[in-house]
Formats: sequence, C-alpha cells, structure tokens
Amino acid sequence: MKLRERFMLACAGILCAACVIVLIRYVTHQYFIRNLGLDNAWTQTVFFDNTDLQHWIPPRNIPLDEFPVDWAAKYPYQPTPPIEQKKERTIDRNIRKFHEQTNVFEKWTNERFLAYRRITEIMHAFLNVTNWNIPLIGSGSNDVQYKRGHFASLMAKRNESRQIEVTADLAAFCKKHDINFVVLLAPWKFPRSSSYNGTLDFANENSDAYLSGLRNRGVDIIDLRTDIDREGLPYDDLFIKSDHHWTLATARWATSILEKHLNDIYGYQADISLLDSSRFREECYPSWFRGSHGERLTSSIVAPDDFYLFYPRYTTSFHISIPSMKIDRQGDFSILYNMKELKPGSYSYHAYAYGDRALIQIQNKKKQDGKHLLLLHDSYGASAAPFLALGMERLDLLDTRYFTGSFRTYIEREHPDTVILCYGAIEFNLDDILNPPKKPFDFR
Repeated sequence: MKLRERFMLACAGILCAACVIVLIRYVTHQYFIRNLGLDNAWTQTVFFDNTDLQHWIPPRNIPLDEFPVDWAAKYPYQPTPPIEQKKERTIDRNIRKFHEQTNVFEKWTNERFLAYRRITEIMHAFLNVTNWNIPLIGSGSNDVQYKRGHFASLMAKRNESRQIEVTADLAAFCKKHDINFVVLLAPWKFPRSSSYNGTLDFANENSDAYLSGLRNRGVDIIDLRTDIDREGLPYDDLFIKSDHHWTLATARWATSILEKHLNDIYGYQADISLLDSSRFREECYPSWFRGSHGERLTSSIVAPDDFYLFYPRYTTSFHISIPSMKIDRQGDFSILYNMKELKPGSYSYHAYAYGDRALIQIQNKKKQDGKHLLLLHDSYGASAAPFLALGMERLDLLDTRYFTGSFRTYIEREHPDTVILCYGAIEFNLDDILNPPKKPFDFR
C-alpha cells in the first residue's frame, strides 16, 4: 500500500472515529441525560472534558438576576388581523424543517465536541500564524477576521418581505393613535464599500431591502450609514473589535443623530450639546471585554477589548424602574449602568442599561418638557438608552426579545409621543431561528 493511500486511510479512520464520538455524546446527552435524567459513571466518562454536560441543566430564557413577570397578563394581546403570507409548499416546508434540525445538530456538535475548546485554540493559533482567513460559508458562526484584530460574522441573504410588512403595520398602528414612529437601523460591521458586501456578507443588502420597503410604505427611517459617509467617520472604529456591537462612543453619536431628527421633524427640544464628547468623563478598563467572537474563536486569536463607561460632567438626576429586577431607585447618570456586570474577561456589554431587560422606565428629573419616548430595541438600543434619557423627560425601553406581552397594548396604555424601533442588522438573521423567548419581529 502506498504512503498516500495509508495517509488517506488514516484520515478516513479519524473521520469515522470523530463521527462515532459525536453520535455517542449526542445520544448520551439528549436521551440518557436530558430525557432519563441519568448522572452516573457513564455520563461522567463520556463528558469527562466538560463537567457542565454531565448532568442536565434546563436552559434559562431570562437573565439569572431577573424575577419572572407575566408580561402577557399585564399587557394582554388583542385580536389582530393576521398578516397575509404566501402559502408554503410542502416540499419547501420539509426542506426548511430539515435545515432547522441540521443547524441544531451542527450547533450542538460545534459547542460540545470532545475537547472542542482546545482544538479550536490550536486551529485558530495555526491560522493566525499562517495568516489564513477562510470563512466557513453556511456555518452556524461565520466568524471572519476581516482586518488584523477586527472580527465579524457573515450574514446570509434574507427575504425581508415579512419584516417590512410587520414593521409597516406597527407604524400604521402608531399613526392611528397619533403617535410618531421612526426606524433607526444600526449599521453592520462591513461598510457598503467592503469586498465582503454582496459576496460573502449580505447585511447591507438586507438593510437596503428593509429600509427601501419601509420608505415605500411611508415609514420614517434613519439610515445611519448615510450619516457615517457624510461625516467621514472611520468605519472600523465604530465597532468593538471582538464583538458585533457598536462602541459606547458610537451609541452616543447615534443618539445625537436621532435627537436631531426628533428636534427637526417632531418638535422635540433635546439639547444635543449635552452629548458632546467634551462634556463626558471617560472611564477606561484596559483589555477587559471579551466579545462574542472571542467567546467562539478563543483568546488564542482574539484579544480582549478595552471597555469604556462615560459619565456626564454636568449635574444629572434620574429615576429608574426595572420591574423584573425589582429595581426602583433615584440617582445620577451612574444608576443607568449595571456595575454588577463589570467583571474582567466577561461580556460586560450588559452593563449598559442593564442589558437584556424586558421593561425599563427612566424619568429625567432635570427635564420638564413633557416628552415621552418609547424605545423598542435589541442590545444596540440598550447602549444608546442612557444618552437618549438625557434628552427628554421620560424614556421607556422594551426589549422586543424579552418583553412577552403585547407592544400594542403597552402603547395604547402609556401613549408615548414617539415610538423608536432601534435594531442592529443582525436581527434579520435571528428572526428565522429560535431566539427565545420571543422573535424580534413579533410586533403584536
């Protein structure tokens, strides 16, 4: 037998062994541990490399420091006419379900393969040394290093028809109740001039289709990419290197763009000069923040980012209420940060406006303008919320992924002057997969 044939045979043997290991671990976890509740020598042996998998821990859909709130009981859903959708063919439905199951299995395998973390560290250390940068198209985590030290995930192309329809329908609902409605879409990490755009990454195409569809429906939109180009901002510096989110400085800048729009179009009187960088004290935590790409690609290739908090140099006074955390307190700007999330090497982004919270209500004691704004948001909007609270008397925050009650009932009861939908482009890809406890484009 030739050396090449022996090598190919050895590779085939390794591949078969890997498949057997995957099946053993998957069946053991999903059936013996999860369904039967076993926790014995067998489960401990199979998952000797990961003690967390040796016994079943039910997943939590809410943060650990939250108290369960029945939002649907507080803000019940109302009968609404269903949005007409094209009938899905049986073969298309079966293909979609097959892809959903394979994605679940692939994600499970990627995260729980034998010695996954160690293998990942070795692989990415090798790729880093050789300067290879090979994106895995169709993978569950399409991480790519598009510039030395800068990382992003590749977004697939999506049909935005349904997202356009439900957003326009919510805008019409607000208009019916004499409430302003504005969509603020956070830009993705690849600019429209990037070589990835329209080839490997389709976030900008998805955004273009979504915003164009809303514009044709008469919905008021703010495309921050236009403002970035107009002001000539350095695009890469707008985002956290190891994460998909924008920086806190970018969130503050985006807030100034939004407040100017509210002032010019809807008669708000927010003092935009309060958001000037010179009017804030900067607090830096060097090499502190481990972003989502760092979590997946490991520290062998992704260095921790510096983490920042900004504090106004002028006097502030707020009252904040977070029912699910039983928080009801008054203080200066600092109470809008959750300092418990500020841990070295952790995902400290949740310190901004307390992270993923279903409902937050903030009253600015220094403002008497009677303006009341409702921000429907994901994590991008959460980082902008503290700065937005500086510009008006009352700000309500509903995280659309965690508020399980009816947005329409909340809007009718609280009747804000303006509703802002602030999303990152990543939500187009999350809407088609499980994103408990609620899908981001469910605006009922």
